[in-house]
Parts: sequence; structure tokens; C-alpha cells
Amino acid sequence: MAEEVSEEPAYKYDIAVSFAGEQRDFVEDVVRGLNLPKGRVFYDADYKGTLWGEELTEVFTNLYRDEARYVVMFISREYAEKEWCILERRAALRRRMMTKGAYILPVRLDATKLDEVEGLLGTIADLDGRREGVAGVIAALHQKLEIVMADAPQSDDKADDEPKFAKVQMTQDGLVALLQERPHSWQWAAFASVLVQRRKAMETAMRDHRLGFAPSTGQRIDNFQALKTLVSNTVYDIEQVGAQINGFLLTDAFTSVFDSLGDETADADGIVHAATRLMDYYDRYLQLAQRVRGAAAPSKYRSVLDTCARFADEPLSGMEDFIRDYIAVVAALPERLIAAKGEDIQQPVQVRIHVDDELLDELLRQLKDIAQDEDG
Repeated sequence: MAEEVSEEPAYKYDIAVSFAGEQRDFVEDVVRGLNLPKGRVFYDADYKGTLWGEELTEVFTNLYRDEARYVVMFISREYAEKEWCILERRAALRRRMMTKGAYILPVRLDATKLDEVEGLLGTIADLDGRREGVAGVIAALHQKLEIVMADAPQSDDKADDEPKFAKVQMTQDGLVALLQERPHSWQWAAFASVLVQRRKAMETAMRDHRLGFAPSTGQRIDNFQALKTLVSNTVYDIEQVGAQINGFLLTDAFTSVFDSLGDETADADGIVHAATRLMDYYDRYLQLAQRVRGAAAPSKYRSVLDTCARFADEPLSGMEDFIRDYIAVVAALPERLIAAKGEDIQQPVQVRIHVDDELLDELLRQLKDIAQDEDG
């Protein structure tokens, strides 16, 4: 009797996203940040013309049951209740009954628990999208797809002919191996790996930051002069760190990280050091925001401190945007390099530090109003 060979089916999509409309902005940021080849992600906004006039109950049932390698469910209170979300979820659950291993990948976007959603079990491993953020979800999806591709059978000829490209490493051991093996574009992947790992180490502090929480600093703001000093020092420090970053980005030590993508002789220690120092600036911005939020003050000063804290938040957002975009660029490099057919490609690296001038004007106006009230 001939031995039956089980082959993994060829999926139309690597990922299909299922979500409620209230969470579209977050989901779209994830989809765009993945930078997968065109047509490998099902996101409804990209298929308006295709879906136009179709019987969507049939289309979505087939799609979420049969056509995707993974269904990423963005869990929320709205997702648990909406009819179209229920239809998509039931189709995916039907496939889940016939599939071994992960198929449904839940990402929680509010306090809704999995076992509060019809058909889902609380024992399924999920991601907390509030904690991970867009960049964290993107990194986890890339890792999931990398595992699948690594396990996929390949012919010896294909494995020998295809170039090996570097990938972002989520662990220190993985980074060490990357620096030793130095596959194509390893410098960029090593730099991104440091960013990801360092941000992971800071995730508790960043989670608190997004909630507007900071540990008490012990500083008491009990008069206008103390308030003015804290605000002035914070604004000065934010501007100073921004100037330091701008200077840092122009140094040869930083720009050399992004020289020729195929350079195996690049300075590995220098690349790790440059990425570490960039994340030190990220940490410094976080400390400045915590310093303001952690100060104790009477209610008449709280609005000023709140505005000052929001002013400190802006550069952090710029750093977050850079990390997310840079990880997406690194993930897309293999496809771009293959398309370039051996030609080197140029990819500018930009860190945009956001400073909100309108928020600064509001802060100065608030200080002026309080000064006038106290003088009067």
C-alpha cells in the first residue's frame, strides 16, 4: 500500500484579520506595518472592488474557514457583540475544530476576556494589544510566520539557491547567533533586534505611561516658583535630549550602521552600541514624563502638570513611530532585495522627534494665567 503524504495546503492568504469597526485604526496600522507581499493579508478595505456585489455571508464563511493560514481576531466588547464579527468567528471556529495547532490568533484590545466571547476559550494564548502596541503585534506576527516558513519542507536545490536574509531576533541568544552568522542585511536586523529587546524590557513602565501613571518622585510642588521651575526644567531637558539625538544621528558611528547591506565586515559591537544608545534616549524621554506625573501638587497646578506631561509624551511617540517603522522596513528587506536582483538598495533612516509647539504655547499660557491669579 502506498504511503500517504500529508502536505500543508496552499493558503490564499497568510493572514486574515477579523475585527469590529471601532478598532479599525489599530488594525490598519498592524496590517500596513506587516509589509507582507501584496495579496497575502486579507483586510476588507483593500478588497472593496472585489467584494462589491458579492454575497458576503458566503464569501466570509469560506474565507475565514478555508482560505487563511491564520485568522487574527482583535478582541473587544464590540467584537463579541457584532453580527459580522460573530459570522467570521464561527467560520474560523469551524476550521479550528479540524486543525491541529494555532489557527486563531487573538489580540485583546480592551478588558474583554476570551471566555467572554462566544466560542472562544480562555485557555487560548493571546496577546494584549494595549500592552504590546502596534509594533509588538507586528513583531509577534512576523515571528509566527517565520516559524511556519522554517518548518515548511523545501527541496535541497531551492534551499541552496535561495539567499539567507537576516531576521529580527526577539531574544539575546538569537541576537548573538545573528552577529555570528551575519546573513545578508544582518546589520539592520541586529539594530532592530536591540530596539525590540530593549523596548520589551521597558514594557511595564511603558504600560504605566500609557495609563498616565508614574511612581511618586517625592517632589512636592507647593508654590508657583516650584511649579515654574519643574516646567522650565522639563521643557529645557526635552529640547536638550532632542538636540543630542539630532547630533547622534549625524555621527559616523551611527550612519555607518546603515552602510552596504551585504557588508560582513561591519562592526557588530558598534551596531549594538549605537542601538543601545538610541534606546537610552527613549528611556530618558520616559523618565522626563514620569518626573512630571510623579510630582505631588495641589489641584490648582494639576492642569499645568498635565499639559507638561503631554508635552513630554510627544517625543516618546516619535520614538515609538520610528521603532515600529524601522521593524517594518527590516521585515520587508528580503522581498525588496530579491526584487532588486543583487543591486544594493538605499533606505533612508529617519527619527522624527515630535515637539508640539501648540502644546508648548498652551503650557506657557497656563503658567501666565496662574502667575496673574497669584499676583492678584
